[in-house]
Formats: sequence, structure tokens, C-alpha cells
Amino acid sequence: KKFLDCMLGARDRNVRVLHLAGHSTARCGFAWLDETSSAEYQEVAIEEFAKLFETETSSSGGTIECVVLNACESEGVGKRLRNYGVPHVVCWRSEVRDVTAMRFSATFYKALDCQSDSVRDYKRAFEQAVQPARMRSSEPSSSQARKPAKHLAPGAVDFICFLSKDGDVFPEPPREEVKGTGSGSKNAGPHRMESESSTLGPD
Repeated sequence: KKFLDCMLGARDRNVRVLHLAGHSTARCGFAWLDETSSAEYQEVAIEEFAKLFETETSSSGGTIECVVLNACESEGVGKRLRNYGVPHVVCWRSEVRDVTAMRFSATFYKALDCQSDSVRDYKRAFEQAVQPARMRSSEPSSSQARKPAKHLAPGAVDFICFLSKDGDVFPEPPREEVKGTGSGSKNAGPHRMESESSTLGPD
């Protein structure tokens, strides 16, 4: 109910970036806290969740330009938001630790703050946030407390996605240095892929 109230007032408050932090799985949209319980969650279907944005995006006369889904396995939700007209979506393909998601978001918003308020380059802010998060994930102090899923890279930043009307971006996994040659790929930055690509990376 509170989220619905926020969406109804988005235009009046000129909301341009909407940040959602919570729980998500590949089979559902977001898991909201049940209104009758502070410990139980209620799953909301992806389609039902995404449709809430249909009339509030900048492409539909609204103000929302970018949605940040700081939740595990939220890529499916992100794709549906794009289908309903959200110009830019930041989401996670994999599971993600809370600390990784928070650090990435902090850098992302700092990068946006350094830009002109009239015209924002969300893709550039995303790319600027990826590299510091990758560096932190390789530090010894950032080792995970739990064993990651087989598809989860250290720090999970390699499985973050930027879905955009201008083209999607998926950071490449770091490449290990080849022993004996002394040369390895040091360019592990984001790369651009066309929207609606059917090949998005590793499963």
C-alpha cells in the first residue's frame, strides 16, 4: 500500500530515479513485507509488479527515468519494466550480498550527483560504479561468509545488468592471467550489447 501511494505521487514529486531494495527471485517480482506481519513476505508476480510503472515513466508522460532494483535475481523484473517503458533499469542477474548491493548503489548515486541535473547519463554512472565494486570484491577482507552459488562470481558485481533504451550493458567477468605468458586481460570493464539480446552471458 505504501509503495502504491508513492507511485501515485511520483509525478507531483518529480521522481526521476526510483530505488527499490528488498528480496526477489527469478520466479516472482518482489517479495513485500506482509501488511499483517513484520516477519512474513508476500510475493508479487513480475507482470503485476511491472505494470504499476506503465503510466509513470518519462516515455509515458511521467517522470521516472531509471529504476534501481537492488535485489537478487531481479533481471526478469528489469526486462518487464523495460517492456513497460522504463528507459533505464539497474538489476541483478545473480544472488547478491547486501554489502555489495549497497556499495554499488552508493557509488552509482555519487556518479549521478557529479552530473548535470538537467540531463543525466545513467549508463556512464553505471560503468563508473562497476569498477570500484569489482576492486572491492577482490580484496581479501571482502571474502563471503557463505559459499556462493556456482554461478555467483566473487562480490557478484559481474552479474549486475544495465538494461536501457540506448543498449544493454553487462560487465564481463574478470579474466584470469594465463600462467607462463605473463599476459592476461586487464580490460574487464563493461561492454555494450543490443537490447533484447537472447544471449546474455553465463547461466
